[in-house]
Amino acid sequence: MTNLYKRFAGLTLAATAVLSGCQPTEQSTDRVTESSKQSASSELTAVSSFGAHWLSANLVLLSDTLNAENILLVTEYQDGSTERVSLIPTSFPDAIKQQRPHLNDFVAYSFSKDLNSEDVKAKLKGHNKVVLEQNGKALNTTIIQHAAVIDSLYTSGSNDADEFAEFGAVIKPDGQGVSFNLWAPTASKVFVTLYNNEKEPKSGPIELTENPTTGIWTVATDKAQAMDFYQYQVDVFHPRTGQFEKLVTTDPYSLSLSTNSKYSQAVDLSAQITKPKGWNSHSIPTVDAPEDLILYESHIRDFSAFDNNLSDVAYRGKYKAFSETQSDGMK
Repeated sequence: MTNLYKRFAGLTLAATAVLSGCQPTEQSTDRVTESSKQSASSELTAVSSFGAHWLSANLVLLSDTLNAENILLVTEYQDGSTERVSLIPTSFPDAIKQQRPHLNDFVAYSFSKDLNSEDVKAKLKGHNKVVLEQNGKALNTTIIQHAAVIDSLYTSGSNDADEFAEFGAVIKPDGQGVSFNLWAPTASKVFVTLYNNEKEPKSGPIELTENPTTGIWTVATDKAQAMDFYQYQVDVFHPRTGQFEKLVTTDPYSLSLSTNSKYSQAVDLSAQITKPKGWNSHSIPTVDAPEDLILYESHIRDFSAFDNNLSDVAYRGKYKAFSETQSDGMK
């Protein structure tokens, strides 16, 4: 796992992983041109593996080159254009061998022309694969795994994505106005739509702006306030469909979600409305060492679904069953 993936593994997503798991909406292909659709499908016909790893701006590892005459990184962009860059053999860095011993049998390649960080970031917003050619024909096309290069570009500095501390919906101190912050470096556009309590559109879609250094998309708007619901719309290449899609998704950094988790909700956890009764005066027990903690995990429904000693059978499978002192489960 990369640094950001480790940091946000408990959330929905780091954005790249998260967004690739979202499903396209019915209108998800509205912005995709026919040329880009055809381009994606033509190159994908030969895909047979995931044997390429893009580790840094100018380092790619391949599992098998099949003695190909030409090895190319092919990038298809949302506007339908395609760019091909040749790969040439290079030395395998000792540091990479130590960091990623499972890739030690791979072959190291660099690009025939140096790509700066801006070049690579632009390519990561497209559809990338490595094509092995012989006599002008494709021997094989392999998906290129790019988590490592994303981490290299966006988290290796001293003031980039993993130093940012305000992901999600951050409410202004007066409760009027919210800033939205989403890490989605492979997205080409990001919008947020606001909804009222009835889940009816309140405002939007409002476009977010990307910080090219961090890959973080941000917008601050007075149209949103505490307790509003919202969804993101992300324009991004979707590896499952092989198309550039418009994905509608909740916020991976949500602090609150609607029923069935269809909408995120902007909340301030320090606000009184978000606190249970007695929260401020609640005494939190302490232990001398974390290893002294004993934690029990139970499925809410399974705990009492067949309990015959509840004061009301309507409590079966509900949180209310945990308030019963004479039930089978509590005994």
